Amino acid sequence: MKTFALTAQLRPDRAAIDEYEALHADVWQEVIADNADAGVRALWIYRDGTQLIMVVQAADSFELDDWGSFFSNPRTLEWQKLTDPLLLPDPSAVLGSSWRQLMEICRIAP
Repeated sequence: MKTFALTAQLRPDRAAIDEYEALHADVWQEVIADNADAGVRALWIYRDGTQLIMVVQAADSFELDDWGSFFSNPRTLEWQKLTDPLLLPDPSAVLGSSWRQLMEICRIAP
């Protein structure tokens, strides 16, 4: 199993934060299915102010750079159209235009 951590910034306004949280309180089944088909086994998103941290556990065959190419369901594409504008663009992003990978510096797994 592979683990990745990514970060993105929400737009710094209460409406964007509230909308992002409301959408993620009830993730659409098509989005969950597309992620599972891509090899995602578990995914968490945490928020501190406007900073988001996403932790992804995925199958050994999963490649982060190919993740977005697995999204084919129209509902998943609709989901991205709703959530992407709530994030600030990041020129160093790996997913779309906002999420960038964090470097792992320590792992403790007894």
